[in-house]
Amino acid sequence: MNFRLLLLPFCFIACLDAEPPADAPKPFFDLAGYMDAEVDRWEALNEPVTKTALVNGDEATRTVSDLNFEESLAPFRRADINRPAWLDQYAVDSTENVVTYRALSDDLRTRFLTVERTDGEVIRIKIENQTDSPVTKTRQFLTYEPLQRFEIRATQRVVTLDSTTLRILVER
Repeated sequence: MNFRLLLLPFCFIACLDAEPPADAPKPFFDLAGYMDAEVDRWEALNEPVTKTALVNGDEATRTVSDLNFEESLAPFRRADINRPAWLDQYAVDSTENVVTYRALSDDLRTRFLTVERTDGEVIRIKIENQTDSPVTKTRQFLTYEPLQRFEIRATQRVVTLDSTTLRILVER
């Protein structure tokens, strides 16, 4: 028997696209797409911003005219929950102006994603991320207000070391 004929069906299956097309409707708020557009909007402003960094109580503030918004907003983009495997992994709670996605499993990094709107426009996004390992526990709280400010707060606990706290605030 020709083994190539037996392998032929598996070749066709392997070629099937497991990911939905990029333009397919998203089951949840399209955070990645939204943040990509926000990077473009921040860059188009071409205005200096005030960036404050607080690490373990030590604070530094400066005015920045060339902030890399793609890099600075990357933690928000990475919190996107639109993955086919996660369709049944988030509970959705919504009111007229607020939608909250809550992780149903502690294995998911993004535990909460809240999108607040006024007159259909996003006015605030709040995210809570958490990762645990036998050695570390990291929690992040991210807040984004379109073209006004964004904040990243994080705490990391390492088993044998003191906790590290971080707060980054960027404002127009």
